Amino acid sequence: MLGPILFAIFFLLISSKGRAVTFGCAAGIAQWIEANRPFSYLVLLIMAVSALLAIFLMIKWPATPEPENPLAQYKHESLDSE
Repeated sequence: MLGPILFAIFFLLISSKGRAVTFGCAAGIAQWIEANRPFSYLVLLIMAVSALLAIFLMIKWPATPEPENPLAQYKHESLDSE
């Protein structure tokens, strides 16, 4: 998942117009965080906690058992043994 994101960011930052748009968005986000100080910190905290919770759930989620092969009963031991 990280590879395609880095690929897109690389090609976005190649052109000067793409860099201007990207850094303009980052500056706008920084200004919004500064202007809405207590609320924005709460929003950032909720986003960070939800990301960590999602990672924790993916790590601790029980593995699904492999389904039994329905054709296993028709499999011969070996065809070369004849």
